[in-house]
Amino acid sequence: MSDEVEITLSPLGRSYAEGDMVVEVEIYSGNKIDWVLEIISDEKTIILENTFPSETAAYSAFETLVEQYGLQGLAAS
Repeated sequence: MSDEVEITLSPLGRSYAEGDMVVEVEIYSGNKIDWVLEIISDEKTIILENTFPSETAAYSAFETLVEQYGLQGLAAS
């Protein structure tokens, strides 16, 4: 048995821009059950501690964070 984890990338991952700021949204799964949301900017990388039951739920969480804090607010947190 192999200990390697196969990473599945979601097609929902993409670049997202707000004003002058651009982030990369990565959504992936290492076990094909839970999905991870990662937000990558020039300043930092944010990986949410909680996982999501689907890739659409992960992207929805990203949209909610942007609505609440904006990209600048996320980068500052």
